[in-house]
Amino acid sequence: MTARNLARETASASSGSSTSRSNETQRRAPQLPKLKRKGKKALDVVHLLAAAIWLGGYVFIFSLLLVQKTGAVFPDSSAFDSLIATARLWVISPSTLVVMVTGLCYSLFTNWGFTRSSWVTAKWILSLAIVGASWHMPLTSTTVSLASAAIALLFVFSMVKPKLKTAAARKRTGR
Repeated sequence: MTARNLARETASASSGSSTSRSNETQRRAPQLPKLKRKGKKALDVVHLLAAAIWLGGYVFIFSLLLVQKTGAVFPDSSAFDSLIATARLWVISPSTLVVMVTGLCYSLFTNWGFTRSSWVTAKWILSLAIVGASWHMPLTSTTVSLASAAIALLFVFSMVKPKLKTAAARKRTGR
């Protein structure tokens, strides 16, 4: 197609009626398909199992740190450090990744969305804060207990599901 033909098509398309232009502006962005009941149930199981393993990994490390303070069980610090590094690498990291990916799937493929409800937004912010802090802060009993408490708070958000909608969602629904 030559530049002249392209210019003619553009000019003829733009000279159309104003109703076709208003219809184009009213079109919505394409929606992603939503999960069916069985798919959502499977996502629930995977997400909750990974979240429980994530919390369990931090509780395990917290327990090890408390035991280390007594000095009775781990006289060799290299074995202790190796055990914590293994738990972090093989328990916490994979479960964190699965929790984040399934959370992303919830946001994309269910009606929860990213910003429709304040509690979902709070869960995302808290999850990212836990992940960022756990990789940039040393593992002490204080930081691990804070991470465990924050993950437990994520469980509470998931069970209670406060009926708080964000300002954007209230504006969309008119409530």
